[in-house]
Amino acid sequence: MGSFSTRDSNAPNPGTFPSTHWSAVLSAGSGDTPAAHNALGRICEKYWYPLYVYVRRRGYRHSEAQDLTQDFFAFLLQKESLRVAAPEKGRFRSFLLTSLSHFLSNEWDRQNAAKRGGGRVIPLSQLEDADARFQLEPAQSCSADRAFEKIWAMTLLENSLRRMEEDWKKHDKSRLFEALKPFLMAGAEPPSYEELASRLGMNVGAVKMAIFRLRRSFRDVLCQEIAQTVDDPTTVEEEIRHFIRILSSPENTPQTP
Repeated sequence: MGSFSTRDSNAPNPGTFPSTHWSAVLSAGSGDTPAAHNALGRICEKYWYPLYVYVRRRGYRHSEAQDLTQDFFAFLLQKESLRVAAPEKGRFRSFLLTSLSHFLSNEWDRQNAAKRGGGRVIPLSQLEDADARFQLEPAQSCSADRAFEKIWAMTLLENSLRRMEEDWKKHDKSRLFEALKPFLMAGAEPPSYEELASRLGMNVGAVKMAIFRLRRSFRDVLCQEIAQTVDDPTTVEEEIRHFIRILSSPENTPQTP
């Protein structure tokens, strides 16, 4: 993560900040619009797994966590629930975690909640795979809140990397991307510039420039991903610093960005 500069000239320009998923939800006020629900649905689909991990860390079994995660998103998509999405909530991750904590603490009336087969937000196949994915998570003594933040940060970075990979593939640069990807991965041991230049048929200077551009592009995509989850463009840089701190903490050192 140390390759990112918080003063990068390619960071989002506050003057041209686009309407994002989360800002679309907030701008709807009570949430009583199809656009608000569509926006909320898009970000929920991308970031449901950190909440599943949070529920598991709170001591619930896989089957219980499946139902609770699904029920929680169904609850969020009800018009009334979005009224608590006041602008001062700011970040989508904060809103989600606070809402889920209250949801669990109040022991939502699951007799009236959406069950499997109805009101489904997260595809059942993804929830079925969640336990296998959870078992691969390193054992941690950290709190459920801390685990949520770590997985949230990892999800943002994985989404960014996936977008980069798809874009390079469109431009027939998959081989180059795979060769350079280790330079984006925390804890990885990338090859030397000389070895990479020989493998790719490039000179060392061209390899260094390609790595620089890769990192800059990756940071741009990460900014765009983060911008979808905040309502104020001035907080994007703050969020980037926060995620770097999360991923850089000793107990949370990831193997992929």
